[in-house]
Amino acid sequence: MMLIGVFTFSFASGSLSSIMHNVDSQQAEVNEKLLLLDSLTKYYNFSPQLYDDLKNIISYDNHQKEEDLDELLKELPHKVKLQVLNEVHRDLDTTFVIFK
Repeated sequence: MMLIGVFTFSFASGSLSSIMHNVDSQQAEVNEKLLLLDSLTKYYNFSPQLYDDLKNIISYDNHQKEEDLDELLKELPHKVKLQVLNEVHRDLDTTFVIFK
């Protein structure tokens, strides 16, 4: 019985770590785009309005990708949903020692 509890806890904490890693990598991608936008704004002297518009587009685009994936996953059968999630998080299995 304790083995089942340990397995369940390990699975839950691994899933949570996977989700957090995915969120962190998406946020890092957005931050990288925003840094590029800052550099371009300084170099080309973009107007504040253009800068704000581009910043909003970058932030919205990232948020929209997450919502689109969530909507798609809600409509898929469970087995297919698991396959999609495995592909989305494919690179995570090499970052955790337990999956090697």
